[in-house]
Amino acid sequence: MKYILIFLGLLLIACSKKEKKEFNPDNVLPKEIIDLSSVISSDLPTKLWGKAAIELMGFKGETEFRDVGMDSPAFIRNSYIEVFNHGGAHLDAPNHTDSLGKSIEDYELSKLLGPVKIFDASKYENNVPIPLDSLKDFELTKEDIFILYTNYKPPQNDIDLPSYPYLSVEACNYLTSIPVKAIATDAWSIESLSQFDKGINAGLTGNENLIPNHYNIFKNEIPLYEALENVGALLDKENIIFIGFPLKFKNGNGSPVRAVAFVY
Repeated sequence: MKYILIFLGLLLIACSKKEKKEFNPDNVLPKEIIDLSSVISSDLPTKLWGKAAIELMGFKGETEFRDVGMDSPAFIRNSYIEVFNHGGAHLDAPNHTDSLGKSIEDYELSKLLGPVKIFDASKYENNVPIPLDSLKDFELTKEDIFILYTNYKPPQNDIDLPSYPYLSVEACNYLTSIPVKAIATDAWSIESLSQFDKGINAGLTGNENLIPNHYNIFKNEIPLYEALENVGALLDKENIIFIGFPLKFKNGNGSPVRAVAFVY
């Protein structure tokens, strides 16, 4: 009886211990990594926006790289970089359009990655809003990162403004009502610049009238990515995880991102 009790005690101890699982990288590493980011070059802002948009908004069209260092006794180079934080693939912060909004370092990193649902809007006409009905059958959940693919092409001359299909106010409101985890686009903006310009000329004021999509997205505390690149490479893929982490600028109203898609 004594030995039976000892055996039962050892068996109970063994069963109570959790089996240690070996870490297997093959279970978490993606089959493919697709880069959705811009190469930050000196001419990126003008190349992406076009000269007309840069001048309309009164912005500087170049990123400045200033190298410092030494040649001897060893070759060393560092750089000071004056970067346009909305001039390529980037994440907007709420204080981009609201002086009291949160800044870029306030984002929870858990909100900046998740499964992807891509809406192909490349067949829609430029400067025409994408209607709400187009998204109704597009199954979305609170865990999804919604990417609007427009096949954006930057202006090809010095007088054209950026043109692309864009979300109607109703469609954007639908996304924020779910609410999706994040919203992204390969276009220059989630807004229409031509509509913004028309609104200015019509005397409209206020974010809710001039930039209604930004206004609604940030009101609902949803991260917004713009000007992603290479999104078309994702159209025939499944099981995609998006990751887009910003630089942690103090009081930053936006930041370039190294956005990637993990394909499983």
